[in-house]
Amino acid sequence: MFARISSWTIGTRITAGYAIALLITAALGGYAYVQFGRVQVESSAIVADCLPGTGLAGVIQGRANLNYARMLEHVLSENPVEMERTEKLIAGNTDVLRKAMADYETTITQEADRKIFAELTRQADEIAAVRGRVIALSRDGKREEAMKLSETEMTPIFDAFKTTCDQLLQFNRDAGDAAGAA
Repeated sequence: MFARISSWTIGTRITAGYAIALLITAALGGYAYVQFGRVQVESSAIVADCLPGTGLAGVIQGRANLNYARMLEHVLSENPVEMERTEKLIAGNTDVLRKAMADYETTITQEADRKIFAELTRQADEIAAVRGRVIALSRDGKREEAMKLSETEMTPIFDAFKTTCDQLLQFNRDAGDAAGAA
């Protein structure tokens, strides 16, 4: 084989050398192109799922915390005007929370995420129902009953909700880390 190559002219050798270099460059370019496609897919997962998911989970958790505090503010208030204002603030926060939850649902791409979110949704509905009962008692001037209901029913549900929110945040962080490492 080398005897055959040694019989090539200098022009043929140079042409063959450039052709081999061109083939190696094309192979490396093809490999890079495939890898960039993979990077694009993983970065899309981060941009379309993980980052919005983390942000929206934070909004959900923040608005739920605010509604919990406002519910307690309502129970402690003796002023009907202040109670009405607090109820309006809770309603506004609930609208923002539900919108964030609806937006979050559109970012779900994995079954584990869907499972955590389903639990969070169930808990949010339960919280809203108990909060409604607490506020009704508070509005009727039954502050002790409202506080007891808050302690016995709302606090355990809310603690579970916060734990599920933390799981949602952690899921999105882990998914982002995994996509970034890939």
